[in-house]
Amino acid sequence: MELNNNGIRGNCESLGARIPVSLCNERGSCEISEDFTLPEYLPEIRRVLRVGAIVSQPSRYLAATSLKLSGTVEYGVLYVGSDGRVYSASLPDDYEMSLPFDDGADRDPDCELSVIADAFACDMTVKVTGARRLNIRSRIGAEARVLGELWVHGGSDLPCENHIQRLVKSVGYSRECFGENSEMEAVDELELPHGERYVCSDCRIFVEGGTAHEGYAECRGTVVMRHVIEKASGELYDISRRIPFDESVEADGMTSGMPVTVSGRCNTIIKSENDAEGEDGAPSVTVSAHICLAVRGYQMLSMSYVKDAFSTAYETENEIRTVELPVLYACGNKNITLGETVSRDALGCPSGTSDSRVLSAVAEAVADGVELSESGRYVINGKCRFYLIFERGDGEEREYFSSDVEVPFRYECAEGGALPTDRTISAQAVDVRARADGDKIDVGCELFLTYSLGGRETVECVDACRMGAELKGKRGGYTVCYPDREESLWSISKKYRVAVDATARGNGIDASLDADSSDLTDGVRYMIEHGNVYVPT
Repeated sequence: MELNNNGIRGNCESLGARIPVSLCNERGSCEISEDFTLPEYLPEIRRVLRVGAIVSQPSRYLAATSLKLSGTVEYGVLYVGSDGRVYSASLPDDYEMSLPFDDGADRDPDCELSVIADAFACDMTVKVTGARRLNIRSRIGAEARVLGELWVHGGSDLPCENHIQRLVKSVGYSRECFGENSEMEAVDELELPHGERYVCSDCRIFVEGGTAHEGYAECRGTVVMRHVIEKASGELYDISRRIPFDESVEADGMTSGMPVTVSGRCNTIIKSENDAEGEDGAPSVTVSAHICLAVRGYQMLSMSYVKDAFSTAYETENEIRTVELPVLYACGNKNITLGETVSRDALGCPSGTSDSRVLSAVAEAVADGVELSESGRYVINGKCRFYLIFERGDGEEREYFSSDVEVPFRYECAEGGALPTDRTISAQAVDVRARADGDKIDVGCELFLTYSLGGRETVECVDACRMGAELKGKRGGYTVCYPDREESLWSISKKYRVAVDATARGNGIDASLDADSSDLTDGVRYMIEHGNVYVPT
């Protein structure tokens, strides 16, 4: 039996909990560089307009001291060929990196580990080294976490004799569950008019929401696919398609009603020419995007633990253990609209191209960090870089060039609090648009943000209570105590080695109040009744 801070006896087994511990929470990167040769059926390279990258969902392997991540990168190169027309090439590469993994951390060795990882491409550079040859260098970044479990007894192992007084406190913490689904496929059938040619595609995932259920999360959203098509006249244009989805993603530990976040990524885009022709005799094209959805659920839990303990019959010495528990501050999926007007000069457009029109636009968004607003709310900051392709002239005089511009974004969350030390934020630009208006270019997009912000709650609990010599003292009598303002019912009882409930009962104090609160001593004169207990002189 135990005595808690309200003077109520309970079961010692109710103390403690199995808490999540972080064994790896790292960000890393690796540099990759590869020389590519275009296949013979593609024309020679005159000018590269844009290079994009699709980084696959990383494979994970836990070694003794590191977490190894590996996967593929599919570069999409859009270029002007030797005949002045625009072509695309898909060029694959591989990546591999290691992140430190603390396998010797304080955890239960038999618990199952959870690995959460994501990878992305940045800082890409391309150099044309020959008529059909080019070198692509990029940095692949990654964020990874390895979660284990640890049993914290919280004082349940302490002796349960009646002379042992326990100050029991509760602390809240969060447990994260995770699930992925890499089997979803979005398919778009393109029946092109006679003489038109498919060039390339871009795919983004717009998540509209997620709902937690027992063992899985229901995810709703839209796959946004944009195709670049060349007309018979040689002019390029975009086709934008929106393909809705409603998918279930399994996640161990997911329960109904818990907060959940959903993020999506495209693992690969596959284009195939169909044997069957379209209605007007033109060939049709099938574009399939393989999508991975990732869900995270956050369960709010509470752990009871012994903050302090003493004996009314023996000298005692406590051993204290410091425990860190994960705490969720805020999480969510948010959509915001981003727009900016920039000059052609700021875009670095060549002189004499003021009559050029925007042919195609894509954007990549990156969240830089989190800060607190003046009102104490969380503010997510980041940058969105727009990549534009321009076209001017027509026929044999038609020419293309590219440019890019960076636009900052800022989103103020409804939640606020302490500055987070643990954060996971992803940003994806969807429905990118750009329009030329004289010397100005209007760019914009819908930004899809997924975020979870948290920290650590540190508690010190009694890990062991060692008893020494038996206390010798007076038998019977009273002591009048005039407590200092910072003293509490608990500290007074501990000082005079008197049971907490006896002190409360003898002084007319509500036993349901917090014995550790100094509010109980405000204006109170304690009368201590002594039985066969120790009395300090």
